[in-house]
Amino acid sequence: MIAWLTDGWELFGASYAVGWAMAVALPLAGIPVVAREQALLGTGLVQMGAVGFAAAIAFGLGTPAVWAFVAIAAATVLAQRPPARERPEAVAASMILAGGALTMLLLAGNAGGLERLANLTSPSLLGAAWGSAGVAIAAAVVVAAVAVVFGRRVLVAAWEPRLARLQGVKPGVVGALSALLLALLLAASLQLSGSLLTTALLVLPALAARRFARRLAWVPWLAVLIAEVCVTAGYAIAWSADLPPGQVAVALLGGAMVLAWIWPPSWRS
Repeated sequence: MIAWLTDGWELFGASYAVGWAMAVALPLAGIPVVAREQALLGTGLVQMGAVGFAAAIAFGLGTPAVWAFVAIAAATVLAQRPPARERPEAVAASMILAGGALTMLLLAGNAGGLERLANLTSPSLLGAAWGSAGVAIAAAVVVAAVAVVFGRRVLVAAWEPRLARLQGVKPGVVGALSALLLALLLAASLQLSGSLLTTALLVLPALAARRFARRLAWVPWLAVLIAEVCVTAGYAIAWSADLPPGQVAVALLGGAMVLAWIWPPSWRS
C-alpha cells in the first residue's frame, strides 16, 4: 500500500513534498476566488501567468517566474476593473482563450521554449529538487499562517462584504492583499507544479468544500483535506499504474467535484 512512499522517497521525496505543499497553499488561496464566484477568473490568471512565462523565454527577459507574476498582476487589475458594461466572465474567458493562443505564438519556432512550455502546462510532478520543495513548503507555511491569523476576515470579506463592513473589515483592502498574495503564489506554482495542477488545486477543492462543509469556517480546511487526499492518492495510483501523478491528481479532484454535485446541499448551495 505504501510502497510508493517507502520505496520512492529517495528518488521522489522532493516531488512528493512539492505536491503536498501546493495542496495546502493553493486551495487556501483559492477560497476568495471561489467565494466571489470567480473560478473562471482563476483559470484565466493561471493562463496569463503562462503568457508571462513564455514572453520571458521568447525575449530573454530573465527569470520567467517574475514575468509570470507581472502578467498575473496585470490581469488581476484588468479583472477588477473590466471595461464598461463588460461582465467579469467575459474578461476571464478572453484571458483563457487569447492567453492560450499567445503563449504558443510567442514560442513558435523555439524548440527549447516549446519543450519548457510543455513541461509547464502538463508536468508529471516528478523530478523536483529539494530546492523547489523548500520554496513550496515556505509558500504553504506563509499561506497557512495568513489563513490562521486573518482567515475569518478574508472569509467574511469574500462571502459577506456587507457584514464585513459592519464589522470594521474593509473588503477592498482585504481583496487587494489577497490578490497580491495569489499572484505571487501562482507565479511560483507555475514552475513548481505546472499550470494544469495549479489551476485544479486553486479552484476544485474550494468548490467541492463549499458544498460539503456545513459551516463557513470549515470550508478552507476541508478544501485542504480534499486536495491532500487527491494528491496523495495520485502519487499512490501513479506509482502502481505507471502514470503521471499530476494528471492522476487532477482527475481525482474532478471526481471529488462530481461527488460534491450529488452531495446534499450544505449551508450554501
